[in-house]
Amino acid sequence: MTQAASEIELESFAIIAREADLSRFGPMGREVAARIIHSSGDIGIATDLILPEAAVEAGVAALAARAPLIVDVRMLAAGIPRYPAITAIDLATGVPAGSTRSYQGMRRALLEYPAGCVVAIGSAPTALRAVLEVSAVKTPCLVAGFPVGFVGAVESKEELCRSSLSALSCRSRRGGSPMAAAAINAMLLMSKGEYRVAR
Repeated sequence: MTQAASEIELESFAIIAREADLSRFGPMGREVAARIIHSSGDIGIATDLILPEAAVEAGVAALAARAPLIVDVRMLAAGIPRYPAITAIDLATGVPAGSTRSYQGMRRALLEYPAGCVVAIGSAPTALRAVLEVSAVKTPCLVAGFPVGFVGAVESKEELCRSSLSALSCRSRRGGSPMAAAAINAMLLMSKGEYRVAR
């Protein structure tokens, strides 16, 4: 007999609660951490996560208020099916030499949409660079910055965490759209009063 999807999910979160040390996070941070672990299948990633409780609370409140959500790539938008997302890379036009579509698209999205949006990055460090540069003019309510890779990803995340922005991130080369989507989806569930981890 096969288990229903909901039963599998509940069992998965029970295993995460037993095996992962989430004690350094607040109640909402634990929820985000557990969902990121669930999406990656990697208990060890808990040690890399940076999830300030105040930042998670800000994200939950913004999503509950239906703040605009800007994401860097379509894969990330596809991972958040229950909330409309503005995909920055689709807004890129006339990319100059030495730049990227991710950078140009994110810069345009931030300048065109109102301050107080939620930004999620799961692919390009250059998209996060654009957020950091534009934030003095248009400040997001929350940046879920999880760019992945070997060139610029760690450095851009370190700069994000040193900034004054309300941010969620991780310390390593790890990241990606599944992690960023997991963070946003966890906050969306909490905005509706749904939790998977004992509070």
